Amino acid sequence: MYHSVDAKIFTGKSALKIELLYFESCPHWQLTLSRLEQVLIKENMTQSINQIPVENEEMVRKLVFKGSPTVRINGKDIEDNEGEYGMTCRIYEGEGVPPESLIRNAILKYKEK
Repeated sequence: MYHSVDAKIFTGKSALKIELLYFESCPHWQLTLSRLEQVLIKENMTQSINQIPVENEEMVRKLVFKGSPTVRINGKDIEDNEGEYGMTCRIYEGEGVPPESLIRNAILKYKEK
């Protein structure tokens, strides 16, 4: 099941595809969602965040899930790496939540296109 959350400010820019992939027991996915929303609001963007709960190994393979939480912009992982995938916790710069700067840089990279 997919969920969508909209940022509240209208800019008229074309939509980016923003995905948050996670497994339900991940302690970091909700804070990651909050950071995504904060960046979108600060950048005056209205894009939806597609929340994708990864529930089993079949989904891991199909989605090439690199661990929870995973953030993708237009299908590209924000860390821009080729890491392994699986039902595991993800570490960003030593923490379980991607830094706001990493999220912002990835979004701005595609916002300009």
